[in-house]
Amino acid sequence: MIGCVGGTGLAPGPHLDYRVRRGRKFLNPLKLEASRAPSVPKRYLREFRTVR
Repeated sequence: MIGCVGGTGLAPGPHLDYRVRRGRKFLNPLKLEASRAPSVPKRYLREFRTVR
């Protein structure tokens, strides 16, 4: 799961609950290094730019 959106407790409106967990331990997502995604192949680039 990437995230949940909702209003719980005293929240004034919908909010995103975003957590990163490795095993049973929660990690600070701001301290993690993200891996780079591969580039969109040139033959799909025009369609990608239209859809994104």
